Amino acid sequence: MTVIFELTLRQVMGKRALFVGLGVAALALSIAIIYRLSQHTDPGEFTAKLLLNGLFITTLAPLCALFFGTSVLGSDIEDGTDVFLLTKPMSRSTIVFAKLAAGIVAALVCVVPAAVVSAILAMGSDFDAGLVAGFAIAIAAAIGAYVALFMMLTILTNKALLIGLTYVFFWEGLLSSLLKGIKYFSIRQYALGLADSIARADPSVFKANLDGGLAIPLLIAVTAAIVVLAVKKLETFEVRGLG
Repeated sequence: MTVIFELTLRQVMGKRALFVGLGVAALALSIAIIYRLSQHTDPGEFTAKLLLNGLFITTLAPLCALFFGTSVLGSDIEDGTDVFLLTKPMSRSTIVFAKLAAGIVAALVCVVPAAVVSAILAMGSDFDAGLVAGFAIAIAAAIGAYVALFMMLTILTNKALLIGLTYVFFWEGLLSSLLKGIKYFSIRQYALGLADSIARADPSVFKANLDGGLAIPLLIAVTAAIVVLAVKKLETFEVRGLG
């Protein structure tokens, strides 16, 4: 597992990953700086609702997870090296966990530091450690679930990127904001519930649609189910790829 993890991490953490990380940091820091230079009355609300929720959990975290989640295994499938990987004497679960870990680490490196630094900059002297810690942990948890989801999509279809983009912008972005019932089937809403349960912010600053007591077990259960399904589908993929 360690060898596959290290090789995959080197594979995805190249120039493209550097550009992704720098792009995320530049965008987030620019928004935080512009906010600090403008007239503002509630930095906590801005940081929670617009910066950490609107920008990171809703947009940057899932997009970075999509980039790395479709790369860790998708590149092997595209260039045909998956045949050599699948013929190695190791369980499919080992391959899935190694690839998943590499994708998560790469996405975390690109997103979480930028989220924390931009939040600290935006809040300034009104810095709330609980708020920042809550959202940082929630962003990391969401990345784990998203990377697992998008990696599974690469096993199921060769249109994983297109389906992933549709899912991010339509389901998680648009519908989860408009239809309250989707909160029970939304990784974004699970993450916001987790953030709210840790931050314990005043409702005027931030209030999640889903209580943390329900969001956390749902996030764990959904992520675990996705990983199990990915392992099962990869076992089937061996027959398709080698047969």
